[in-house]
Amino acid sequence: MSPVTRSDTTIFDLELVQVNGNTIPIHMNTKAASIGGRSYQLVNFMFSDVSQNVTMNDNDPVGKLSRDQYSTIVEKSNDGVVLIYDLKVKFVNSKVLNITGYDRDEVMGSDFFKLISPGDRSTLMKLYQKILHKDKNVRDRYDTFLISKYGKNIPVEITVSFIEFNMVPAVMIIFRDISDKFKAKKAIGRKLNLEHTISSITSLFIAPDGIDVAINKALEKIGLLCECDRVGMFMLCQDGFVADNTNEWCGKGVLCHKEELQKIPVSIIPWIMEQLSKGQVVFVTDVGKLPSQASKEKDLFMKKGIRSFISFPIYIDSKFAGFICLYNVSDCEEWDENELTTMQMIMGIIGMAIERNLNEESLKTYAYQLAEANYQLESLDRMKDEFLANLSHELRTPLNVIKGFGGLMSEERFGKLDERQRKAMDAVMRNTTILIELVESLLYITSVQADMIKYSFAQINVESSLERAISLVASNIEKKRLMLKIDVKKDLPYIRGDKVYLEKVFVHLLGNAIKFTPASGTVSVFMDRTRDSLHIAIKDTGVGVASDQIPYMFHKFRQLDGSLTRKYGGVGIGLYICKHIVDAHKGKIWMESEEGTGTDIHIILPI
Repeated sequence: MSPVTRSDTTIFDLELVQVNGNTIPIHMNTKAASIGGRSYQLVNFMFSDVSQNVTMNDNDPVGKLSRDQYSTIVEKSNDGVVLIYDLKVKFVNSKVLNITGYDRDEVMGSDFFKLISPGDRSTLMKLYQKILHKDKNVRDRYDTFLISKYGKNIPVEITVSFIEFNMVPAVMIIFRDISDKFKAKKAIGRKLNLEHTISSITSLFIAPDGIDVAINKALEKIGLLCECDRVGMFMLCQDGFVADNTNEWCGKGVLCHKEELQKIPVSIIPWIMEQLSKGQVVFVTDVGKLPSQASKEKDLFMKKGIRSFISFPIYIDSKFAGFICLYNVSDCEEWDENELTTMQMIMGIIGMAIERNLNEESLKTYAYQLAEANYQLESLDRMKDEFLANLSHELRTPLNVIKGFGGLMSEERFGKLDERQRKAMDAVMRNTTILIELVESLLYITSVQADMIKYSFAQINVESSLERAISLVASNIEKKRLMLKIDVKKDLPYIRGDKVYLEKVFVHLLGNAIKFTPASGTVSVFMDRTRDSLHIAIKDTGVGVASDQIPYMFHKFRQLDGSLTRKYGGVGIGLYICKHIVDAHKGKIWMESEEGTGTDIHIILPI
């Protein structure tokens, strides 16, 4: 022990002996002090921190001894230690060599900052200069990355301290490998990013600008999240024998191969396809360690420089339809099962988006086909209407001639008729009238289609129109021996309507009631006022209509079943015309019926 006195402080250099016999250099200093009026000699023991206080001088036996002892301790330290003088490495312990993979000769005398991640070199250089100048307002701890001999980034925490080397200011850096801490932190960040990515990718497909644009953005998010070189989506075609690279994202500086990867035979990756077709994720952290069954994949990927990859199956309509592959994923060996499951959820979202888009495209195609078919039908319908209109006009003239001359013959203007001739003329007149009514109906329909109906609205007495309609069908009622019941209230108000067309409605409805009511049945006519409208009802005790047919009875060309049509005749346009006329009067018409009991037709006309 050799004391050194500085002012009122005396310093002693001592050695502390450990249990194992090793010694550690320490300082002891004493200093005079006065406490409560009494004088004391304060003693302070301080373990030497060689990074700040040990002077490495080969010419000083004591310094050399201290350095050798300290070197032994430092060499066995769990932390890496590097001594830097004039930017060059003057000392490095085994821990640093173990971390980086370098030999001692490769590090000693080299530029230390070449071992530091490029992004941090400038910052640490400034820190180095401040430490050399003993700047007290400096951050001495820093997280950075060491670059290993094989180019791998190793996360470390460094502590930078001032030290004297051969009586010259130098810097000592202590490295602590924080890979586990960094991995844990990164895993937490990755999980949070996964959750965020699920949300953002889902929003991409809610209202996409286009399915390809949305998929490309989704692949970009996946690529950035997983820190991989490339993400490609492959869709199967030609019954699953080939795959097309339909979408692709590439990291910075990575060449894209989408155009080259078209119509790729899946037989070149049989092992991968087998796993994917079973719904399994193919997770390979080291292509060099692929099993023997994957020899084709191993050779192919190693030639392409692919070190690791993860492939996820894509399902559309519950069928394996393709896959998404991530190449050279950063730190993929650190992924856990939960992260893979979450990634599968993301792939499922993409698969559902593709399926929805395909369904929408199919619907668009069907809609187009339906529109085209509808256009064709409308064209045919127009042609039919034109044909009926022309036919009706062509039939009208000869039928009127037949009716005219038939009437003259029936009136015996051309001579007396015997009984047989009169019956024949009655049949001619009856059927001519039916034909004329049919032609008039067809003309009405074609006029409706062409929006050419012209109504003559005026204040009319509905009661008189109804009475005239009854008189026109009275002979048919008598022939069938039907009972006619009339309940029409008197002094009913006039309405604004077309007298001719309303009479057509009443005649047709009465004609139907007579036609479908068997002999000895009853036809009833009712009319009364209900607040601001007139209510007309024409009822019969005829065959009735099935309840499931009632909603369709006012449709064009709608009839009862074939047997009744054959028995009673008609083409199914009368009720359609009635409804169109009532609608033109801003009224309502409906049917109430029970099969085998009869039918009631109700009309409401506004006053």
